[in-house]
Amino acid sequence: MNSETDYMPQYATYFPFGPVDVNEYDPHKVSANLQDQLKSVAVRLKRYGLDGKKIGFKLIHGYLESIFEDYPAENIPSKRTVSRWISSVDFRPLDSPYDPEDLNPAVRSYAARLSLISQSVFKSKVLTQLEAEVCDRVMREFDDPFGEKVDLVSQFAIVWELAEREASNTGIEDIESLFAYAPWQDKGALYRQAFDANKVSSPILRKLMPEIHDETIPKFLLGAIAHLGLPFHYHEFDSTNDRVSYYSDHIELEEPEVYVKFCKWRDLVSKNLDHLHAQIGNVLARKRMESENKDD
Repeated sequence: MNSETDYMPQYATYFPFGPVDVNEYDPHKVSANLQDQLKSVAVRLKRYGLDGKKIGFKLIHGYLESIFEDYPAENIPSKRTVSRWISSVDFRPLDSPYDPEDLNPAVRSYAARLSLISQSVFKSKVLTQLEAEVCDRVMREFDDPFGEKVDLVSQFAIVWELAEREASNTGIEDIESLFAYAPWQDKGALYRQAFDANKVSSPILRKLMPEIHDETIPKFLLGAIAHLGLPFHYHEFDSTNDRVSYYSDHIELEEPEVYVKFCKWRDLVSKNLDHLHAQIGNVLARKRMESENKDD
């Protein structure tokens, strides 16, 4: 396999990667074709809204006309087309925290551990309702609820990805391939063979992507990739050309297995307990306040 190989999954060109800055987005700096760009912007505006506020298809259509004003008017989709593109995309700017009581008791402790990882390792919030909903399947697929074989950081990355895909109504062919081949079971032998032959959709796991062109890649991210048995050291997404790049056999990096030791969820959570406590305190305070308001 080459040291750097670029793959374009069939849905990657309009895969929603975060909110759109309507004032800064420059379509001339994106290599994807115009229609794919238009659909990407429309889907992302529906998924994340504008400044955290929900907007409808008419306003989204207006922003498309503004962002792509340099292009012929006939290339801009109609309001009906925009409405069709976004009809199955949910608006989820800030998902509500999950309620453990809504989960199957068999999944509760697993979800709680992933929530610890979300808050501490990734400096994010408690597990969301949507993330909690997909925990059951992920736990069953790995059959490793304590991360003894596949670290829970890696498992959380899958949970987060599936939740985001569901919210934006985006395909999960790459995740289904991971589950089918289960590369963590045979050190990625069969999956790498399929990957090199382009027989599987190239995986996209945004939680395990470093910053673009970051000189120092966190070793725990390399370890999380290695835990999954994936056939590359790391991958990154470049928003300037809507491309996901996969780096393998990197001359400056050791064998992937070397980095497994740097991704141990218990150690990573332990190093970030201060942040975790603050997050838990904020959640509990908010719940108390909501309860008091109801009593009033």
